[in-house]
Amino acid sequence: YLRTRGLNSESIKDFRLGYAPSGWDNLIKFLTGRGYNITDIAKTGLLVEKNSANIPNTKYDIQNTKYYDRFRDRIIFPVMDAMGQVVGFSARVAPGGDESQAKYVNTSEATVYHKSKVLYGLNRAKQSIKNEDSVIIVEGNMDVIAAHQAGIKNTVAVSGTALTSEQVDILKRYTNKVKMLFDMDSAGEKATERSAEICFQKDVNVSVIILSGGKDAAEMVEKDKKNFIESVDKSIPIMEYFFKQSFEKYNPDKAEDKKTIAGRLLNIIKNFGNDIEKS
Repeated sequence: YLRTRGLNSESIKDFRLGYAPSGWDNLIKFLTGRGYNITDIAKTGLLVEKNSANIPNTKYDIQNTKYYDRFRDRIIFPVMDAMGQVVGFSARVAPGGDESQAKYVNTSEATVYHKSKVLYGLNRAKQSIKNEDSVIIVEGNMDVIAAHQAGIKNTVAVSGTALTSEQVDILKRYTNKVKMLFDMDSAGEKATERSAEICFQKDVNVSVIILSGGKDAAEMVEKDKKNFIESVDKSIPIMEYFFKQSFEKYNPDKAEDKKTIAGRLLNIIKNFGNDIEKS
C-alpha cells in the first residue's frame, strides 16, 4: 500500500512505519510478556478500557482483561517529539479495511502524548526549518513523508487539526515564517483560516501554498513532483490569499456582498498582533 502511494524504502525506514496486526490483545501479550504492568501500559494510550457499550462485534475473542489493543489491522506512524523520542502513534486503517469508523486513529492524550504540543515530522524537519528559515505545515502524515521524499524537508504536520498556540510557540524556536499547505477543500480552507488567526496573534509571518493539481501534498508529489516544488516556491502572503478568495467568491459591486467581504476580512485582520499591519 505504501509503495502504491509513492513511498520508497528509505522513507518507510526513516519514518519507522509499521503495522499493527488484527486481533485484540497482540500488544497486551507482547508487553506483559516483557514484564510490563497492564495499568502502566494503559497509561500510554495504546489500550482501550472495556465496557459493555464499546465492545464491537468481532470474529476475534477479546481476552478476559479490562483492556484491549487500540490499534488493530492498521498501518502505524510513530509520532516523535522534537528530540526523536516516540511519544504516540497515528494509525491508518489497512487497505480494504472498514473506513466507516475512522480512517485514522491516534493515541489518546496520555502521560507523554499531548496532541496540541506535538508536530509530526519535527524531529526530522527542524534542521531544514532553520536552514530555510521557514516551515511548511501540512495536514497529514503522508503529506509530510511525501514532501520530505521530494526534497522539501522543512515540512511538518498538525495531524488533521488546526494549528494550536503551543505548536506555534514550538515552531518559533526555529523560524518566524510559516507556509500553510492544507487540503484543497472546504475543511482545509477553514483549517487555514483558524491556523492563520493563531499565527497573527503570535506575530508570525504567514503565507499559503496553493496546489494547481491534486488535493493534498501526498497526491501532488505522486502525480507531479516538479509542479509540487514549483507550487511551494510560489507561496503567497496569507492576506493576499484571503482577499483574492473573498473577491472571487463575492461581488464587491453589490452592497450585500460588500458587507460580507468586509465582515470576513475584518474578522481575520482583528487578530493581527502588529498594530501597524492591522491599520
